Amino acid sequence: MKFKQLNKLALCVIGGALCASVEAKTSVWKVENGENLFYLGGTVHVLSESDYPLPCEFDAAYLLSEQLVFETDISSLSNPEFALKAAQLGTYPAGTSLNDKISSETLGQLTNYLESLGLPASGLMQLKPGMLMSVIVLTELQRRGVGQSAGVDLFFHTKAIKDQKPVKELEAADFQLELITNLGVGNEDAFVMYLIESMDLFRTEFDRLFSSWRGGDLETLIDASGFNQLRNEFPKVFDALIVDRNDSWLTQIESMAVTPEVEYVLVGALHMVGAEGLLAKLVNKGYTVTQLDGCAS
Repeated sequence: MKFKQLNKLALCVIGGALCASVEAKTSVWKVENGENLFYLGGTVHVLSESDYPLPCEFDAAYLLSEQLVFETDISSLSNPEFALKAAQLGTYPAGTSLNDKISSETLGQLTNYLESLGLPASGLMQLKPGMLMSVIVLTELQRRGVGQSAGVDLFFHTKAIKDQKPVKELEAADFQLELITNLGVGNEDAFVMYLIESMDLFRTEFDRLFSSWRGGDLETLIDASGFNQLRNEFPKVFDALIVDRNDSWLTQIESMAVTPEVEYVLVGALHMVGAEGLLAKLVNKGYTVTQLDGCAS
């Protein structure tokens, strides 16, 4: 491919950012299978203006790739029909509410927490736990200035469309929507308590969480995200969100490893970590996995 012989500094300059250090690392990996290769990038779905420019390895992998692969069809997420479907699937039917699914103690803690965010608890009780989680996470992020700019996925999707690079997805947007809106259903009380506790961790670990993603520090990312807590306390949710999807994606990703085209696969950073993560699974299957540093190609 024409960019493979470019040196590290040239890649950084072309990518629109100078590397602070040629030894810096971030959440981008090169995966090789004999003569064929692809790039794997761990993403954050929402960012602030101060998060740009991204670490130059993200741009280097983009320049070296011929096709981009995302978790889902990003263009469909802004479709009004999708928003309507999210509203329908994410709320309880008339005559039912979250109040009916949780204890009075849990309701009290949830009400206090929502009020601390400036959110009206009474207006959110029709939401299923997964949709409520989405509202809470976005609110917490907005309080910290995150969400002002496109996340990594949308940034590169927009760039690929402009540059006329082919794009594809690993799963349908409707699948993701049903997955999120079904979280905690049937186990609302425990899930709501977990949600409140995890947001306490999020507030404490926010800076460490984002810096570990930016620096490709997977061990800190696991610790700061509460990854192990989710695995231990809600194994079914963990399997649905992480394990099952990783396994499904891996089958598709492996098919890319036998083609001469260079793909750039961009998925949430937590899909990289742990024994269940894509990186470990690829290594176990015999692939050579190298974390990029200094815009290495």
